[in-house]
Amino acid sequence: MSTLQKIGNILLMLLGIVLVLGGIVSAKIDSPRFQSYLGDKVVSYLSKSCELKLNWEM
Repeated sequence: MSTLQKIGNILLMLLGIVLVLGGIVSAKIDSPRFQSYLGDKVVSYLSKSCELKLNWEM
């Protein structure tokens, strides 16, 4: 496995941990506005991240 693949796997694992912790925090907070805001930010980040990765691989 190349160094870039190892770094990518580590970053994906860290992203997964952040998403799980964010889900736990948002479940504890009952405000629908905050949950919606957090969801929008996560989706925005993931779509930008995937777009950059796809453009980089091409």
